[in-house]
Amino acid sequence: MADALLTPGGRRTAGIIIAALGVIGWIVCFVSTLQTFEGMDTESPLPVLILGIPATAAGLVACTLLIGTGVVLAVTRADAASDRRPVSGSLLALAAAVGLLAAWSLTADKVVTLTEPNTELECNFSLLVQCGANLASWQGALFGFPNPLLGLVGWSAVLVVAAAMFAGVRLPTWLWSIFTLGVVGAMAFVIWLISQSIFVLNTLCPWCMVTWAVTIPVFWYCLGEWAARSGRAGMAKVGRTALGWLPLLTVLGYLTVAVVAQIGLDLISYL
Repeated sequence: MADALLTPGGRRTAGIIIAALGVIGWIVCFVSTLQTFEGMDTESPLPVLILGIPATAAGLVACTLLIGTGVVLAVTRADAASDRRPVSGSLLALAAAVGLLAAWSLTADKVVTLTEPNTELECNFSLLVQCGANLASWQGALFGFPNPLLGLVGWSAVLVVAAAMFAGVRLPTWLWSIFTLGVVGAMAFVIWLISQSIFVLNTLCPWCMVTWAVTIPVFWYCLGEWAARSGRAGMAKVGRTALGWLPLLTVLGYLTVAVVAQIGLDLISYL
């Protein structure tokens, strides 16, 4: 059986099976999580929690990792040259770990606001710096469920790509393009959340800012890497240049957010 998995067909079949099982589990966990959150504002029994979040939400993370592993296994050729990138893998792994921590913490805080509405959240430091207002707003559940659930899923996917880089797996260009498209979508969502937080809710959510901080470098890295892999000389050169300027681009992103926050909230007056 082990020899069969070493063949291209065996790897592909195993990957498809793993991904399919992950998709089934993901759908079950997602539907169960929605039902769990809907029941929290009623007198239903307290759901099973894992480190403060519903077990079904934790299952989303596990199933996302399973799907990612299966997809990578199914589409990667066994004889492909090694493409081990420990530095890039470390960047994505660190961002994913921090992003998962922020999403996990926000999900746990959302559970607290629903089950113990009179409890003061630990992330509420002042009227300006707090996460309670963001979690309670419609912007905090744009698609009908708490936004942090998107973070649990998205950062789990980033963790899979980071692991692939450590393992030397050469991801197909089309798969990297899909991953980059997802990161671009995440960045667009973050920009919208920043604008809503600053100009509408007039708050700075601590865990939200952590998410912003790790999304910005991942966005620039994935965009630069995608351009470098494009196969077009001009675009590839731009991509490699962007990767070389990644620290500067990240800092410029942080400064842009700081300037916008100053314009919208007059932060200096609070210091």
